[in-house]
Amino acid sequence: MVVGVPFWDATTTVAVQQACAAARAGATAYVRVRLSYPGIDPFQVLGHSTDHTFAWSDGTRRLTLVAGPAAAIIEPRNDANLEQLCHDLRASVHGDLSGPLFFGGCAFSSSSNWPDWPLARFVLPQWLLIRDADGATNCYLTVRVHAGDTQVDVLTKLRSVLPPQSAEPDGRSDEGCIHVTPVESKASWMERVDAAATTVAEGALAKVVLAREVLLTPPEGYQFDAGSTLRRLRKLHSGSITFSMHIDGHGTFLGATPETLVEVHDTEVQTHALAGTIRRGSTEEEDQRLAQALFESAKDRVEHRVVVDAMVDTLRPLCSELAVSEVPHPIRLSQVQHLATPIVGRLKARQNALTLARCLHPTPAVGGWPRSSAAQYLDEQEPTRRGWYAAPIGWMDSEFQGVFGVAIRSALISPESARAWVGAGIVGASDPDAEWRETALKLRTIVSGLAVRKQDDSTLAGGDQ
Repeated sequence: MVVGVPFWDATTTVAVQQACAAARAGATAYVRVRLSYPGIDPFQVLGHSTDHTFAWSDGTRRLTLVAGPAAAIIEPRNDANLEQLCHDLRASVHGDLSGPLFFGGCAFSSSSNWPDWPLARFVLPQWLLIRDADGATNCYLTVRVHAGDTQVDVLTKLRSVLPPQSAEPDGRSDEGCIHVTPVESKASWMERVDAAATTVAEGALAKVVLAREVLLTPPEGYQFDAGSTLRRLRKLHSGSITFSMHIDGHGTFLGATPETLVEVHDTEVQTHALAGTIRRGSTEEEDQRLAQALFESAKDRVEHRVVVDAMVDTLRPLCSELAVSEVPHPIRLSQVQHLATPIVGRLKARQNALTLARCLHPTPAVGGWPRSSAAQYLDEQEPTRRGWYAAPIGWMDSEFQGVFGVAIRSALISPESARAWVGAGIVGASDPDAEWRETALKLRTIVSGLAVRKQDDSTLAGGDQ
């Protein structure tokens, strides 16, 4: 070990030598090392200036991580060869390959993407802080190695990408001070819901999920604070996955999703169907009464069954075993309750988590069914661009195992403004006014988490637009 360099040992020396040799031979090469960062909560280093590319806190799996600036970016013009690009980048990384390696996601669809965001983006970060279920925090450093680099050059590069360790102060949070402006009027929404319900009742679709968009602005003299918002979302929604993806100049997409699209470990695959919604009660007794009403709702059970059947049909050909709960159970979130059905399978062969995520997406919980017919309906009828809303977002390790969530209860924020999306599943029995109320409840998840701070002239002048 080099004196004063905790990550430099015999294994690092070998990795650097391999990377230098690969670079001299004309190959792309990176070195990745690990060191302990005891006592650090990764979310505490999230700054006001959005100096991270990706953040993730999974209360269920007790995993928290923050990824710094990119050492490498995968951003294909189309997503056809996305998995191969990830494999190619993985092959160029030398050194410590433990833990999550790639972080990112993709758009809901190519036809409804935001103009200034890519169809897909995965990042290999320069630094990664990760706290596992045991409470241990580790830091991974990754740098590009060039043909003329020596071991001393690589050491200098690694030292230069160490992450910050100081905790950032939180901005203020007050749901009542955020200005919420619907992009679509309630009357227009109700017309769309009524038309969609008629389409389902006539048999053209089994279900379709409609989304609506709102604009959010901070109070005068304040701006949105991404780091504080993520910490607040994690605190308010500890049972959900708090996530963010930041692209310089194009904002931070963040949220707190209760929905896991897929989790892959070795040959085990887990997911759950999440559909059917009712509000929370003000007392435990009312909570239980509402949960029972949700369970007994014919409309919600039909909506939920469509999601379960579609996910099972997708996974069954890939699995030697597939366990599905016979009846759904209610799960309680801060604002709403949902019907959930766990699905656990044993894969016939190891699968790339991204491949499975792309097979399942979009589930009828966010798109509709049949999938292609629902997608065509949304392309023709939905007035908003979903972008990365309700799309897969997550991480993979060096074996391409990992977790992807469904990016709902989310918003795209810049210092000056934010845009949020919420959706509702429509079946033949859907009531337009009830669906409006449901989306308003779901919207509170993200609005209640938004944090603001006093305006910073330098940020407004040179930050995200």
